[in-house]
Amino acid sequence: MLKTIVTYSLFLLISHSLIAGTINTLTGSVQGTLVLQPSGVKAGNQTRDWAQVLSVIWQRQMTASSANAIRMRNGEIWYGKVLGIRKNRLKILIEPFGEKDIDLQLIEMIEFQPGGKAGLEMKPGKLYKKNGHPVTGLLGGINRHRVQVNTALGKLILKRQEVLAYVCNKPDFEELETDEIGLANKSVFRGKLTLEKDALVLEHATLGKARFATGALAYIRRHQPGIERLKFSAWKLIKRQGPLNRGPLPKPLTYTAAGLWTQATEITAGTTLRLSKSDSMANAKLSVLVCMTEQSKTALVLRASAGGKEISKKVLKAGSPPHYWSFPVSNADIDITVEYDKLVKVPCTVVFGDPVIRKNK
Repeated sequence: MLKTIVTYSLFLLISHSLIAGTINTLTGSVQGTLVLQPSGVKAGNQTRDWAQVLSVIWQRQMTASSANAIRMRNGEIWYGKVLGIRKNRLKILIEPFGEKDIDLQLIEMIEFQPGGKAGLEMKPGKLYKKNGHPVTGLLGGINRHRVQVNTALGKLILKRQEVLAYVCNKPDFEELETDEIGLANKSVFRGKLTLEKDALVLEHATLGKARFATGALAYIRRHQPGIERLKFSAWKLIKRQGPLNRGPLPKPLTYTAAGLWTQATEITAGTTLRLSKSDSMANAKLSVLVCMTEQSKTALVLRASAGGKEISKKVLKAGSPPHYWSFPVSNADIDITVEYDKLVKVPCTVVFGDPVIRKNK
């Protein structure tokens, strides 16, 4: 066990593969080969000071490399291996923090088959099988081979390979004043990020401290003073038009095709979103991270309006890297409409993520 942990840690420390990506600040974006430096991040021949960086996105595919996943109530996702349960605490081997005992009250869902059918409709206190109906009951035990649920009719013991997930609690996501790091293995951690030579150090309130080289990273998102991040519950879908917008309404996604934040949503052309007014929007600037999904093959036009008057317009080209779209706002509802740039009949989708408000000085 210890050997496995040390080997993975060494991989993180020595993996310095040069990967292109994007550095985002509120004043603009730069692209190029990404290199971590003691005082900032470099893209190509341009460097951005650490105090200016809002996010950094590496152009790499995010692929789960572990047998299990733990979805935390606060929105974090920890990939690793579930080892057991004792006295309402889950023992899990988490890459790269090692073995940890986690209070079940902090956990939203235990996924035994990551990437399966686990989704937003699952309810707390239920075990979901790969085949068959959900089972209501309390989680009674977990070992290397089996999962036990205590139901009203007695104990039910299933093989782990038969279990999709067990939902412990409802999510309780709150946008905290903290940094966020996304790994290439799809894990998402929140805490305080600092630069240390050519690596990032994360101080996590529950898991402790870990060091990451660029070879382990998919993205980082930083909290900066004077910035307020908005929850996606503030966005309302108010209009959908066109033949490509049939079916259920889009919902917030845990991961998008672009591999972005834990709070992001994919919206097709012909859709209008509304951001309800708030006191924090008075005399401020709104910035939203936008990009096209890989499947989109043509440009889209994004329009922002307030009180029926257009306040910003942006043409988003297919294949453009993620970057912030910024425009001034006031204490009024903001409508964002996604349109086709030209008359086309192919699916095109824009990803919205990380909406932030910055007060004008």
